[in-house]
Amino acid sequence: MSKVLRFPSGGKRRVVRRVVRRAPVARAVAPRANVRRTPARVVQQPITRRRTERPEIDAPGKIAIYAGFEFDHEIHQCLDPLDSVMIAGTADNSQSMVAMTAMAKADLAIIELDCGGELQGLAVARAIAANSPATGIMIYTPALNPRAFKALWVYGSQKWSIITWASLANPAHVRATVKSAVRGLTWTEPGVQRQWSELGDRPRSIEDRQSVMRAVV
Repeated sequence: MSKVLRFPSGGKRRVVRRVVRRAPVARAVAPRANVRRTPARVVQQPITRRRTERPEIDAPGKIAIYAGFEFDHEIHQCLDPLDSVMIAGTADNSQSMVAMTAMAKADLAIIELDCGGELQGLAVARAIAANSPATGIMIYTPALNPRAFKALWVYGSQKWSIITWASLANPAHVRATVKSAVRGLTWTEPGVQRQWSELGDRPRSIEDRQSVMRAVV
């Protein structure tokens, strides 16, 4: 935009140009209809877990023993040469045995069937199986008499290992059996599984179990 001005001192006209700058008008942007704003997605970083490297030599398997003095002495002498197992402790009380097995995280519990009374070890084995499911169970009995045989069939488990005095007389055999049981393998006396299979299905109800045990001569 320009304007002509006249000055009294001279006859010349001077043209003075005045520039008027207009501020730009802000344009209002109408919001889009039916457009929902989506929050920025946060990508979670993967959680890194610390891995414990296993040593070159595996840690020895832990064994808890529930037994009287005589069997405890025999089994200690039998297992002493083994470097792959470690005896966590021995107990002759049921509550102490269950607690010790859980605290030591024992891989195997060796239980004398008649320690503390006839078939008392069976109740200890069942308590350990319920309290420490990852622990294997090995039952020791001098001989599988009819009552002990039926009791193990009724109240025991096919996952339990069984050894007798005949097995204990062969230390090399017992050591191999214990090493297998620590790794989760089951071993019983020859013929036991066959005789159990001939008995049929294990009784489930309390009444059926009691009737089977009453029938044992």
